[in-house]
Amino acid sequence: MRLRPVVLVFAALVAACSRQPAMEMAPGAAEHTPGRFVWYDLVTNDVEAARGFYGELFGWDFEELQGQAHRFVLIRLDGVPIGGMLELERDN
Repeated sequence: MRLRPVVLVFAALVAACSRQPAMEMAPGAAEHTPGRFVWYDLVTNDVEAARGFYGELFGWDFEELQGQAHRFVLIRLDGVPIGGMLELERDN
């Protein structure tokens, strides 16, 4: 089955528009690589302990984001955002 040139141009245009990330991503993150982590999410009730542990283990840096409904910390590796930490609020 042969596709018409118009269909191919439309498909190429849609693909090009959908590949523009909202923020810079870690190298290889946009590639489909089964089994490769590209974004880390961590929900914890002890953000400070998690920052110390993962910062030392992986060399991650952290940035507190303001204006969030809950405490959220952006995780960076070599300046590139790779994940986030959300503080789980404990019921007392």
